[in-house]
Formats: sequence, structure tokens, C-alpha cells
Amino acid sequence: MSVEVLLENNFTDIGEGPHWDETTQTLYFVDNIAQRVFSWNYKTKEVQKIQLGTLGVEISADGKGSLYCLYTDGTVKKHMEKIAISNGLAWTSDNKRMYYIDSIPGKVYGMDYDIETGTFNNEKVIIDFKAIGTLGFPDGMTIDTEDKLWIACFNGGKVVRFDPDTGKQLQSIDFPAKRISSCCFGGPNYDELFVTCGRTAAPEEELKEFPLSGSLFRVTGLGVKGLKPSVYEG
Repeated sequence: MSVEVLLENNFTDIGEGPHWDETTQTLYFVDNIAQRVFSWNYKTKEVQKIQLGTLGVEISADGKGSLYCLYTDGTVKKHMEKIAISNGLAWTSDNKRMYYIDSIPGKVYGMDYDIETGTFNNEKVIIDFKAIGTLGFPDGMTIDTEDKLWIACFNGGKVVRFDPDTGKQLQSIDFPAKRISSCCFGGPNYDELFVTCGRTAAPEEELKEFPLSGSLFRVTGLGVKGLKPSVYEG
């Protein structure tokens, strides 16, 4: 396994939302609070970015967020509420299980999913980061072809592979940055893991210890592959 810096100190705030586009072989990601959207072309290594309009940065632990589903006919339905910070959506390869993260309470939820109706039930906490106590907050998440979860550990400096059925930690990847925010599989064979991180609000001591904070990383040689990303068909 190898961890490399793909784009050094690329994010001034929080790198987030990595998404692999198979058609163009391009990785998309954002610098969240800085309001920038990036693309990185796998073949040419070209980086492009655009600057956008507005962003609300209110963070609350008292559950003002919600989880919605956007249906293919354009309608929107609320499925969960009283969420602190929504993160980490993933589905199993057979689309029968859905996983979801609420970062502030540190909970990873698993639930039965019906792809025909876009609804779920029997949700329960499958991983409790506060109970673990050493991994910081669960942030972004992706899933591999073995239906195991890869969770970015904000303030934990890691991406950890979990078995969602048992909650057991299967593999851990350390990074030269503390605020690991999200991850996704990509590359021509979906065997490369792209990992974002942040540096916003980091004290000077942390930035001295982790000078690569705010970089985009790539992990190779994991021995597993990810699933192709879902594409909205509406």
C-alpha cells in the first residue's frame, strides 16, 4: 500500500466531496468553505477550478439538518430530520442496504433500502465513533466491491475500513494530515482511493506538525476495488 500527495496544500479550507466520473476519467472535488469546485484529469493531470456564489457555514449540534431524497421525477422528500451534519452516503452492490453518517454525534447508520421507492427502514447505529474514542469524527465515506465501508476520520488522521455487519475495524490508513474529510474510489480500474482533507481552524501547532494539511492524497495497492459511482437519472 502506498500513500502519495496528489495535489499539495490544494485546499485553503476543507477539501470535500471527491467524485469519480467514469466517462471523462476525471476526479471532481470541492474546497468547501472557500467555495471552489475542482476537477483533476487522470490522463492529462490537468487541474481546473471554478469559484462559486454563496455558502452557509452555520454548524449546530442540536439537529437542524435533514436527509432528503431527490427522485427522478424531480420531487423531493424528507426522510430523516434532526441531523447535525450529514455525511457519508453509501449503498451495497445489490442496493439492498444503505449507510449514512451524522458526524457530530459520531454515528454511522445502516438501514434496509428499497431502490424502487427510494425509501428505507430498520435504521440502526452500526458504528459509534464516540464509543471507539480514538478516531475523531466520521466524515465522508465510500464502499468497496466486498460491501465494506471506508470512512474518513476527521481529526483522526485516518481512513478506516469497517465491516458494517460487525462494526469491526478491518484496515487503517494513516495520513500526514489530521483533518481527513472524505474519500472515493476511482482510476480506470477503481482500485485507487482518493482522499481529501482540511486545514481550516487548525492551530499553528497542528499545521507545523502536519504541513501537508489541505492536500489531496491518493492511495494505491489496497488490494480491493470500489463500486462505480451512482449516476442521477432524472
